[in-house]
Amino acid sequence: RSTQGVSSAASDVYKRQTTYHAQGVLALDTCARKPLIATVGSDHLLKVWDYRRKICEVSRRFREPPTGVALHPSGLYVLVVFPSQAKLLALLENEASDVHEVEALGTSHVSFARGGHFFALVNNSVVTVYDTFSCEKRYTLRAASRVATVVWAKGDRRLATVGRDGSCHTWDLATEQRDQEAEGAPKAPFYDGAASVEVEEAKRIAKLGDL
Repeated sequence: RSTQGVSSAASDVYKRQTTYHAQGVLALDTCARKPLIATVGSDHLLKVWDYRRKICEVSRRFREPPTGVALHPSGLYVLVVFPSQAKLLALLENEASDVHEVEALGTSHVSFARGGHFFALVNNSVVTVYDTFSCEKRYTLRAASRVATVVWAKGDRRLATVGRDGSCHTWDLATEQRDQEAEGAPKAPFYDGAASVEVEEAKRIAKLGDL
């Protein structure tokens, strides 16, 4: 067997091994309009995958480990969260290039609006909504308890928040005020949350023992 053949085989193995995260995945998000998934890991890597073709299209290493990620609905941008900031990156020609940076201390959740023109960053009980293309603050929502997740309503004029204590509220962005509290199950330790596009019913998923 030739040395060139061995070298080629070793290169193929190396490529397959380095396609995956070397350490645990910390966060992931899916794209609304393209077959893409973005992941960030403890190995300081951002990876964007095409799940139909089963390949990694973009891989970028950062100096500090990312803690959150959100894909723009168009699949042309990705927002990566770090302990002290959030970076908006453009996804072009298999690269993730810097577009904007936003100071974002302690962000625990990030989410793009359905139309992609806004994104929300969650810090404890405060949800800050930014304009995607200027990265300027547009709205600030102050919840009574620590917010775990955000769901955007159809039209992006309202959104729902689910707290770590299980509380669930909907908000009017124009007034920056709560306009509804979800009724139903009593408050319970939070695991995850979801809502219809109309945000008429927000569901809380607690520990199985509390359901």
